[in-house]
Amino acid sequence: MPRRIESDVRNEVVALWGAHKTPKEIAALLRDSTAVARSGDGPPSVRTIQRWIAAETERRQAESASRDGRWYWQFEDGDAGRILPMLAAIAEARDGGIDSSAVDRVLAKWAGCLAREFNDVPPLELYWLATEYVMVEAEERRTRRGKEKPWLFVSDLRSSLDLYLAFAPWRDAGARYSEALWAGELGRVRPLRTPSTARALRELPPKTSAIEWPFDLPEEGAEDR
Repeated sequence: MPRRIESDVRNEVVALWGAHKTPKEIAALLRDSTAVARSGDGPPSVRTIQRWIAAETERRQAESASRDGRWYWQFEDGDAGRILPMLAAIAEARDGGIDSSAVDRVLAKWAGCLAREFNDVPPLELYWLATEYVMVEAEERRTRRGKEKPWLFVSDLRSSLDLYLAFAPWRDAGARYSEALWAGELGRVRPLRTPSTARALRELPPKTSAIEWPFDLPEEGAEDR
């Protein structure tokens, strides 16, 4: 599998794991993945997905651990007014089965930073954006250390995230964001298909593929009911 396509597939695996999908669920969902289709090799095995998740878990825990050895967020760490609504949104999207340990300190730092600058971003969208920025930051750090070749094309993803925030598509159902993509004004960024942009991005500009939302998107016309 070409390195760039493998990096896209691995990115999708980590995003789906961040949405609390199991390795078997991830393998099933990847059957419809655009990146997997481009590879021609079929979706990765459950064993490969488990290996990627284990590596990501180890990395996050090592980076989040403090002197007390605790890597996950707790109320006393601050930003509870932003983190707790985000946890509630995750629990609703996953139908329960979640607690505060689902958010580590690094992710909480990003969520708090994003929420302070964009205090109207929906809680579940805040969680997803923070997760993506955590991955970008980790890959940039690893690349600077020169220990491994990056599996994530971090400059493309960071640009895509930054421009998404610049258009704040949750405020206008993605209208301006979609228009700019179709007009070619955003260069080679990857569109982000989220609940805020799903209706506007029913179709994508030619030769582009979206960074997909790992939770269930709202049904067509649900906003009108």
